[in-house]
Amino acid sequence: METQNAVTIRLALPHQQSAREPVFLAGTLNDWQPGHESFRMQADEEPGWLTLTIPNPPDELPFKFTRGTWATEEVNEAGLPVPNRIWRAATDGPTLATTVGGWRDDWQQAESDTVRVWYDAMWIPQLNRHRRIWVCVPPDYNQTSRSYPVIYMHDAQNLFGGQSTRNATWRVSHTLNRLFDRTGWGCIVIGIEHSDTDRLSEYSVAPNPAYGGGEGRAYLAFLTETLKPLVDATFRTLPKPEQTAMIGSSMGGLISVYAALLHGDVFGKVAAFSPSLWWSDDVYALAATAPYNFVHKLVLLAGAQESQEMLPDVLAMYYTLIDNGYFEEKIQLDFYQDGTHNEWFWGRELDRAIYWLFSDELPTMPDKPLAVVDEKQGEIRLLRPFIQANLLNGYGKIISRLRATDGNQMAIKPHWHGLFALQCLLPDQRIELKKIVL
Repeated sequence: METQNAVTIRLALPHQQSAREPVFLAGTLNDWQPGHESFRMQADEEPGWLTLTIPNPPDELPFKFTRGTWATEEVNEAGLPVPNRIWRAATDGPTLATTVGGWRDDWQQAESDTVRVWYDAMWIPQLNRHRRIWVCVPPDYNQTSRSYPVIYMHDAQNLFGGQSTRNATWRVSHTLNRLFDRTGWGCIVIGIEHSDTDRLSEYSVAPNPAYGGGEGRAYLAFLTETLKPLVDATFRTLPKPEQTAMIGSSMGGLISVYAALLHGDVFGKVAAFSPSLWWSDDVYALAATAPYNFVHKLVLLAGAQESQEMLPDVLAMYYTLIDNGYFEEKIQLDFYQDGTHNEWFWGRELDRAIYWLFSDELPTMPDKPLAVVDEKQGEIRLLRPFIQANLLNGYGKIISRLRATDGNQMAIKPHWHGLFALQCLLPDQRIELKKIVL
């Protein structure tokens, strides 16, 4: 293949943007620096267009457009992040004409003045790459000398955002600000953006036969050895494990489970929302052998509207931990009938997860016991309003059902012995689970 002598990138600007506003190309050629002057686009002869000529380009050139920082990178027409562009000499030729749907800061106005990009490109020595890091501080951070717990969260592209990106963000600072208004309790959130190309690999410890991966230990080493010490040195934090949490979803939920299993001495409180436990059986093997006191508190959350494997996988992780001697009262298992695999669901449940993880500091969320077992009367009595209750045996098979219209007593048959699970759908669509030993 003959090497191109040059490639010219032509960019059509959004209609509201002046050609005088700086636009930059950030990519592998400039180590992904978002405002590198040598890669600033120039006004084209044709109005509304910018151009940049790159001499002697490589055969493949990954890049994105920015307006000078990663907080002002390009997004699509819906205001959502876009994958890296790639110009290929073999197929794209010497000129590439394209456009952008918009810019991150135009769509994703900060939820409040407590949220900002802390590092545009923090170096990850364990992985030899850069990553953008966000920080969200409590509303009173600059008015007090208090120190705060810290929550580390993955997929930071989807944590913060205004109403225009509501369906794609957790709206983290909205939740934390409401929590602060109600209780006066605050925490610092550190959001680590994922890399489009490396996300699956960084969020997995063991490789998957179809997708590869397996850089999770190095990613966790970055969090524990590089990022957390810098956070503790920069902000007023409470650095002990019982004041340090991790929350993630999907593949971010998987690496959060691994963080609990491998680094419970650092992350004492962990929430895994819709974790991708299907990725590898390695996570179950580790859960079966990790010390039972590996983490102080753990939340496992999933929705019934996700994949068919999600609920069985999360339930299998729960029982694996319990069988390994982990304290049942240290695990919060939440299922929701309306729960789907996206940010609106995870963001909705963030408040409840934080309440439970930090229940030693926050007011207890009022919840009566779900049910009591009265073996003398031969029944299980439901103590809270419910829609339907299922009793599952040790193989996950439903052996008894009870609807609210049938009363609140479920009969126990004489031959039932061993470990069972009471699965109860509550009026708020939450599916609560209670272990039953008969």
